[in-house]
Amino acid sequence: MNDFLFFRRAQASLEFIILFVFALILVSLALYSMGFFSLEFSKQEATLYREDVANLIIEEFNIYGEVLGGYERNITIPSFLLQRYDIEFNQSDSLLIMRDYIVENGEVEYYYDLPTTINFNTNIDLDGNLVISMEKEYNQDKTYALVTEEYTYVEPLNCTNIPYGEWVMVRGNNDLGTRDFCVMKYEAKVTPASIPNLGSPSSFQCGGSCPIDGSINLTSIPNYRPLTSITQSRAASLCSNLGGRYKLISNAYHVTITREIENNPLNWFGGVVGSNFIYVGHTESGGKLNASINDNDGYYLTGDSQTICDANYNNYDISENTLTGKACVGQRRTHYLENGEIIWDISGNVQELTSTNLYRNTETSLGVDTNNWVEWDQITGNDFMRSLDYSLNSSNGIGRIHTSGNTVNPAGDLHMVRRGGQYSDGFNAGIYSGTLNRKPWQRFSGTGFRCIYN
Repeated sequence: MNDFLFFRRAQASLEFIILFVFALILVSLALYSMGFFSLEFSKQEATLYREDVANLIIEEFNIYGEVLGGYERNITIPSFLLQRYDIEFNQSDSLLIMRDYIVENGEVEYYYDLPTTINFNTNIDLDGNLVISMEKEYNQDKTYALVTEEYTYVEPLNCTNIPYGEWVMVRGNNDLGTRDFCVMKYEAKVTPASIPNLGSPSSFQCGGSCPIDGSINLTSIPNYRPLTSITQSRAASLCSNLGGRYKLISNAYHVTITREIENNPLNWFGGVVGSNFIYVGHTESGGKLNASINDNDGYYLTGDSQTICDANYNNYDISENTLTGKACVGQRRTHYLENGEIIWDISGNVQELTSTNLYRNTETSLGVDTNNWVEWDQITGNDFMRSLDYSLNSSNGIGRIHTSGNTVNPAGDLHMVRRGGQYSDGFNAGIYSGTLNRKPWQRFSGTGFRCIYN
């Protein structure tokens, strides 16, 4: 009898468990049919081309698999895609948005920088698809997935294969809206065959009738003095004549270089970032110089070195003409980049054109009431022009900025941005030196330029 009761009770308990599980399955199926517990994500096509351009259809999914929104973007994929990239969310409408750049003439004209930034993980699935997985908490945890049906690895830039002399690699800077690029190691020079076609061949000046028809070709070599006396538009044309991905350097790309230089202790006298001064290059008069084929000879033709001073301290205080002063040991013309490569004359020798123009008063005054050389530690904001260390000034070798709240001379409202110092600028010169008081169609014997490739 007791065995029979035990059996009946066990049977009843089992029947209850079976009925409960069956009911739970029915409820789950019902919820599933209404969209609950559905975690399926649709696949979207996105081919990463070797031209670094992809057309992505981007969608955000909620936890039930519903598409909250999405749209198509034509975006630039950086060469370091698999190592570093940002996904940003617009919290107001919960749409997934890739950081979007619109680039015109080498400048980032529009930049969407949304408040919440996350990193994503990538992996290649068994079918060879690139899977980009993201997580973000927005009312509740969600996981998002973007899958490419096709995948081509985006090769990084190879600056050693450029046929126009020597170029060096610089890593892009997200804050400045720049991506990885190659830049001329030396200020722009001309090929030997181009020299007779210059307006002034003996001084390597392009001149007022500087041809852009292909009779003058650029290169990046230590030989010869830099090409100067050229307008902004003609410099841009000579760069673009090299090929489709070549252009005149912009202010943003110039500052990308100088921030790398600033953060490398090899560029500071004494070897400590922020202490003493950054080497300022050839800035104590003597005219523009050609470079050395030996990167270890950074004082080439300056008359100075780590052990010798030439007693020339043009525009410097006489106290700087010592073995610890910027007018002597500071005349080193070479700077080290993050990757260990060397670039020549970025802070001195000749000032350099950029493709960037600013409008008078509202942009060129930089918030100060003066039309003259100004120390950077007197400037508030304007991070796109300067070091992020607001305490630095010309005593640290970074140079000064020549602001302008007036029309340029001759008259005009559009001011071109020239960067770096020239051979006679003294303590005004440096890696962040610049002038904002001239117009784009002017040319100067002490102003040259560089091209970039990306």
